[in-house]
Amino acid sequence: MNPEDYPFKIDYNKISPDRSLVIHISTQVETLINTILKIAIGLGSEKTQSFGDTSSALSFNSKIILLLDFDAILRSDRNHFTKLSEIRNQFAHNYLVKDFMSLNNNKNGQDSIKHLEKHFAKKIDNYVRSNENLSKIFVYMTDRINEIISELLSKMESNALLVGKNIASIKKFEIMNSLLDNYEFISTFTPDQILGLQKLADRANEVFKNDFDNTDKKDILKGLKLL
Repeated sequence: MNPEDYPFKIDYNKISPDRSLVIHISTQVETLINTILKIAIGLGSEKTQSFGDTSSALSFNSKIILLLDFDAILRSDRNHFTKLSEIRNQFAHNYLVKDFMSLNNNKNGQDSIKHLEKHFAKKIDNYVRSNENLSKIFVYMTDRINEIISELLSKMESNALLVGKNIASIKKFEIMNSLLDNYEFISTFTPDQILGLQKLADRANEVFKNDFDNTDKKDILKGLKLL
């Protein structure tokens, strides 16, 4: 260990802009993931230990695994979240990592740089490794993460509407049944109206049976969850 590399008192004049960028973005992403998981599980805005901001909360990587288990993100996209977590940890816990180029000081940092360059360096013409370019492709990776989260939120909104539609259909069926069981209500019908009602009920049952027989039962289950 080189003593010159480490501070022996807090120096408020050497705040790293790259560290600030990484911590700021990763904190935002984790907050979004916490919210998504709480909604998906049905916790709403309630405070929880697992998705809170205390030491007992699940790790960032554990939350990503949950999203994978829910089929909420693709395995090919998982690496972007994982690398974001690893880069965040480097800046948060390793004093020697003061900028993106200094990630090259250790194996995890080197792997993170390789990931950034493999997937996002092509966005920069005549790419040459420099701190400025590493900062840019880090932002490109977080842009991709933001796209994944946006796609996930759209999927949740669509599935929520489907759940609502299913619940509304069930409620409508329950109301219809209650009316058909109401003798006083049925007695106000003429014979022709009763016959027409019977034909309508028979046709509805026929359509329902055909739709149900031709539906993948997995689709029905998917309609009852948000992820």
